[in-house]
Amino acid sequence: MTIQEVETFIRSLYDRFNSHITDPQWLDKVVANVSDDCNILDIPSGMMLAGKEGMQLFLSTWTTAFPDCSMEVTNMMVCEEQAVVEFTCRGTHTGTLYGPGGEITPSGHKLVLHYCAVYQLKEGQIVEARL
Repeated sequence: MTIQEVETFIRSLYDRFNSHITDPQWLDKVVANVSDDCNILDIPSGMMLAGKEGMQLFLSTWTTAFPDCSMEVTNMMVCEEQAVVEFTCRGTHTGTLYGPGGEITPSGHKLVLHYCAVYQLKEGQIVEARL
């Protein structure tokens, strides 16, 4: 992929995530671009997930706990096989948040999280994601 294609591809994933409220197929559209043997490491929680199912679990955990959540890309650096994305996630904690430490009941509080994700790409698919 060219640098422009990588940037467009990555931005489209965030756009698809942001469509979760209006597009019932959003999750299928996102994970279609994840390799079956993708490794996903969420450093803050220490969770290591794998493949399409791992990505589905990771993303649906957030949309379950924060149904109104959205992600805003604030900075991106790309090359042909890698992308580094800084983004801000905003939402209201109105659903149960499931994590390695157990369940966190809804608080009703608004959340703003600043994240950085590093994606490794191969043949148009995400093969590794570190957050």
